[in-house]
Amino acid sequence: MSRLADYYLVVGYDLDKRAVEGEGQGRILQRFPEKDWEDSPFPQGVELFCQPTGWQLYTERQPASFFVAVLTDINSERHYCACFTFWEGLDNPQLQKSETSEADEVEDDLSVVRAAQVFAPKSLVLVSRLDYTEVFRNCLGLIYTVHVDGLTVPMETVVGNLLTCIIPIAGGSQTEEAPVCSLLKVPQACDWLLACLQPGQEETEESLRTITLGAGDRQVIQTPIDDALPVSGSTVAQLFRQLGIVNVLYLFCAALTEHKILFLSSSYQRLTDACRGLLAIMFPLKYSFTYVPILPGKLLEVLSTPTPFIIGVNSVFRLETQELLDVIIADLDGGTVTIPECVHISLLPEPILQQTQTVLSMVGALNTLITQT
Repeated sequence: MSRLADYYLVVGYDLDKRAVEGEGQGRILQRFPEKDWEDSPFPQGVELFCQPTGWQLYTERQPASFFVAVLTDINSERHYCACFTFWEGLDNPQLQKSETSEADEVEDDLSVVRAAQVFAPKSLVLVSRLDYTEVFRNCLGLIYTVHVDGLTVPMETVVGNLLTCIIPIAGGSQTEEAPVCSLLKVPQACDWLLACLQPGQEETEESLRTITLGAGDRQVIQTPIDDALPVSGSTVAQLFRQLGIVNVLYLFCAALTEHKILFLSSSYQRLTDACRGLLAIMFPLKYSFTYVPILPGKLLEVLSTPTPFIIGVNSVFRLETQELLDVIIADLDGGTVTIPECVHISLLPEPILQQTQTVLSMVGALNTLITQT
């Protein structure tokens, strides 16, 4: 059994360290629980991963976004940081200064200055050792809805229920006795009782479990049959669609032969899914080198490490990656894989290579046919 989420954070723009020119900084505004779990210390540097391209103010409200970053601690354990970012209006600090210095000059101009705003990012973050992207998306979306729409359910109840939710790491019968997700003195605690299976579906859905955060929601968590098996969802299929069979086989062989692999994309979620899909097709082998699906811009020097890695970087840093001479670059937006001249990748031997390509082509054609019908 494991906690669904270890920590819940609210990370915002640090107004005290606001940069006059360039980007600012983020800081943790709220954290629950405030003390570290003994079995899962709080990962440092989360605020960097909330805004990988830097904390900046905009004159227009940006669309909300969601992605999952992955942090690795000193014990090589991965922490999944689900980040839901929205934008809040702030008084423009530069216009505020102008308002103060010219307060006695023109009142009409001041009325315009008072109305001027900039928008700062604020992120709702879940930190977990479990990889449940869609569940985290739904939970953070619900918390955001409670915050914005002011639902009658207290925010403390929703967050408390989330942090006390205990689920099995792998699949099992729902009738087994297990710790219940609950909060003392919270009436909604009974909602955390594991849902019963529908009659006649015990064998096919024994790994499905239903949870609620006490806000009229109900979410289904499908735990893997075996915790050793990768749960890839549609990430593997997406990787083949984005890059093609030949390019993915090159990346597969490059990862197995300990080369440096860098993914580029303007979408954070696309970066995470591509890295996740590449690890999935390596099963049963486990990748033990540096693995950072979303690398913040302030940590780009990591790309110069001499050791192998699988890293994802936003495409706005494309120019910074052109000087890397020994790194294989996969452009997810353009569907290309660039292999430097100094890098030699040994592909699968024949006839295994041809057989693999043939089978993958058949699977791809079948998926296309199913999608069209």
